[in-house]
Amino acid sequence: MKKPLLFVIPFFLFLNACFNQEINKLEELMSAYSKQFKFNGTVLVVHKGKILLDKGYGLRNTS
Repeated sequence: MKKPLLFVIPFFLFLNACFNQEINKLEELMSAYSKQFKFNGTVLVVHKGKILLDKGYGLRNTS
């Protein structure tokens, strides 16, 4: 039982690292987009029922 876990756990750690890189890329892209085009709003990215990115950009009150 322990031997299969030795192979499964590193695999899931690798997948987690890949998803973290993708999330960082999404955050960088949206930050650059919000600065360049003065985007104000909220972004929600969901993949297979899991929230990958849920973040607000821009100003809360422009008045």
